[in-house]
Amino acid sequence: FDGFLLFTQGRGYPDIPTRRFLRYLVEQLHLPAYCLVDSDPYGFDILATYKFGSMVGPKIYLISNYLFEVLIASKAV
Repeated sequence: FDGFLLFTQGRGYPDIPTRRFLRYLVEQLHLPAYCLVDSDPYGFDILATYKFGSMVGPKIYLISNYLFEVLIASKAV
C-alpha cells in the first residue's frame, strides 16, 4: 500500500460502521490511521471517540490542522 491514500469521512461524530471499517484497516491490513479534526473541543472529542472508543483503539494518530487555521485567519485580517 506504499504511496496510496484511503480517505474516509465520519461527518462529525463517527458512527459504528465507520469505526468498524477503520478498525478492520488498522488490525487486519496493518494500515496506519490518521485523524484530521478541527482544533476545538469538538474536534478533540471526535478524535477521542476514534482513539479511545471500542471500535478502533489507540492506533490512530492526530494530524494537526492548527497551523493551517492560523494561516487562514491571518489572511482574513
